[in-house]
Amino acid sequence: MWSMHEPAQKHAVKHPSGGDMNTSIEQAATQAARKVTMSRYCLVLLTVIYTLNIFDRTIVSVLLDAIKADLKLSDMQLGLIAGLGFAMMYALLGLPMGRLADRTRRGAVIAGGVFLWSIATLLGGFARSGAHLVAARALVGVGEAAGTAPSYSMLADYFPKSQRARVLSIFSMGLPIGIFSGVLAGGWLSQWYGWRTTLFLAGAPGLIAAALIMFTVPEPVPAEPRDTAQKAASLRETLRFLGGQRSYIFSLLGSFFCGFTLNALFIWMPSFLGRIHHLPRGQIGTSLAIALGLMGLIGVYAGGAVVTRFGSSDDRWKMWQPAAACALSCPFLLVMLMTPSVTVALVALAAGSLLCQSLLGPVFSVYQCVARPRMRSFATAVQNLVGTLGGLGVGSLLIGMLNDHLSATHGTEAIRYSLLLPVACLVPAALCYWTASRFINEDARRAA
Repeated sequence: MWSMHEPAQKHAVKHPSGGDMNTSIEQAATQAARKVTMSRYCLVLLTVIYTLNIFDRTIVSVLLDAIKADLKLSDMQLGLIAGLGFAMMYALLGLPMGRLADRTRRGAVIAGGVFLWSIATLLGGFARSGAHLVAARALVGVGEAAGTAPSYSMLADYFPKSQRARVLSIFSMGLPIGIFSGVLAGGWLSQWYGWRTTLFLAGAPGLIAAALIMFTVPEPVPAEPRDTAQKAASLRETLRFLGGQRSYIFSLLGSFFCGFTLNALFIWMPSFLGRIHHLPRGQIGTSLAIALGLMGLIGVYAGGAVVTRFGSSDDRWKMWQPAAACALSCPFLLVMLMTPSVTVALVALAAGSLLCQSLLGPVFSVYQCVARPRMRSFATAVQNLVGTLGGLGVGSLLIGMLNDHLSATHGTEAIRYSLLLPVACLVPAALCYWTASRFINEDARRAA
């Protein structure tokens, strides 16, 4: 019997295993909160790294005409520097890096890549010839090959399928943010200090990011379970499975054509505004920061929001949205190229950029949806090979060659007509994405 003067002791509710249930619940809640915090931290850090990836890649496009004047280069040589030299290493090494990331600690792979591309960007400032710059940009490509595919795979493990479209859209914001900061900083820094100092400054931030991803982000526990067969999938099994996913194949084709458009515009738009509308580099940087960077940021978020809202119950939205974005952007980009007014050109470019970049999150979420968990890094790496080697590599070089060829008859107006080719590529891109939508639900079930 309890004494009136003795405080009654509370009896703890025991867990069946003998532990304290309240303590177990509190521990579980704490662990869940820590997991959410780490997931968000990883998303922010990987987005920053992707931003630096695009920053170092984009900043060169603003410097092309200054490099051309200093080193006495042709537009074809500029295409090699900005595109093919970088793209070959980036695209081809993306496949082994994707396989490595599927089999080892992905944070270490990413950290090594960030460190290498940052050092290579710094070295570009010492170049004394076009060949030196091609070599430096090729090393940047080696480093950046280790970043993108493992990042998508890590995020797919940190977040469940229901959240991936929005998460990958947030991650994809690194593209417009990187473009915004790259063209803005590149334009004004090169106007004030020259292109060499600009490259020295561009390489420094990545060294800090490499240390953070290496030492502060653990390898994630998958948000969804994996079976042993998926862990042990060989290269042959991976290729056979992905080759049978028709939505994956058609989305790759769409990425080839869309990559041609986006990369050609990103690389040659500063030269277009300088040669056609005679803007100084600082003003070019500010204008493109808004038209490509800010509007692209809005587009990426909007595209992810649309697909998250409607695609949770029907994966076809992941391909319908890119198809519509490609088709609707064509008329805006045609106006941008042909109008004599710089104001109209920039407004049309902003609208086309918003639409084109709105497809990035949905497209990359498809690769995480139709590939099995331990195939995702490789699936994304194949997309990088197709989009980067075809769009950035061949596309930038081809535009440079067209510029040189047409300059004999059209002078500085040549670039206006050369850029009609990448705009036209949006039509087959839209058709490929639309065709992929017919198969994506079936392919997603097969990959589950």
